[in-house]
Amino acid sequence: MDNGVNYREVNPAYTSMLGRFLYAKKYGISTHQAAAYVIARRYLKCEERFLSKTLTFLYKSRTCHLELPERMFEEQDKLTPFQFWRKLYRWVEAEFKAPSRFYQPTLKSDSRPAC
Repeated sequence: MDNGVNYREVNPAYTSMLGRFLYAKKYGISTHQAAAYVIARRYLKCEERFLSKTLTFLYKSRTCHLELPERMFEEQDKLTPFQFWRKLYRWVEAEFKAPSRFYQPTLKSDSRPAC
């Protein structure tokens, strides 16, 4: 406790990745804000889980979708969280080497006035 404020160290590993995939697009916040959200959830001892096999996120101003392989999605329950996140990070890193496979242009509204 410092000046009446409780604090506890949490492991910051994989917070940016989890924030990007779980919270950034969902709440319309930056990856950095989402990483801070993950750190706060770790402080509160909340669990980070992927409920869907589809990862939706922004990449270079485009909406992207990645489908987790079935075997990897099922390993979420068998591995410790940090083991799973390390495996997921490595898989995503390999997928990013060919980004044209997973991105689609972000839809933009038509700004022309109606006639």
